[in-house]
Amino acid sequence: MHASSSAMTRKREVLSRDVRIQSILEASQRMFSSRPYDEVSIDAIAAEATMSKGLLYHYFGSKRELYLETLHSVFARMTQITEEYHDLRACLNAFLSCFEQSPNLARMVFRGGIGSDAEAEALLSAYRQHQFGLFFQHLGGNTLDPVVQLGLRGWISFFQEVCLQWVEQRDIPRERVIMLLEQSLQAILSCPEQERHTS
Repeated sequence: MHASSSAMTRKREVLSRDVRIQSILEASQRMFSSRPYDEVSIDAIAAEATMSKGLLYHYFGSKRELYLETLHSVFARMTQITEEYHDLRACLNAFLSCFEQSPNLARMVFRGGIGSDAEAEALLSAYRQHQFGLFFQHLGGNTLDPVVQLGLRGWISFFQEVCLQWVEQRDIPRERVIMLLEQSLQAILSCPEQERHTS
């Protein structure tokens, strides 16, 4: 009886810890995506998460540590979208819908805000490489022409910049943005075919 009660207590403590960390990360994302890194204070994040600064520091030792963990969490969320939708149009629509609902999210993901931080750059680089790998496999994997592989890497950067420009202006319907992204990718995929016809 005592052992069972102790196990239940530990389980509640773990659950409480996970809930608190998630609350901090959600508050951190809202704060970091709405203003530059240097303008966000731990006090402000703690207030947003409705907890004391001391409790927040219990889970994260510094603002930079929290920022990097927030980036990691957001990239994981973005990667999940790519893994969930195998149809290109559905995948692009899910991304744009996400950014439409949280415009500042795109700025945080693709522009960051911590300056030339090596770890932040490494997270973004790893995310881009993972995205390339997913698209690479989906579009044909090792059978892709080297020119197409090169174009695909460039297209991923193009996709990110289009998302940034769109959330800042929002004067173009989502469907037209999806069409732009689809057609630009199709143009890259057709490069080897065009070369055969012109050679």
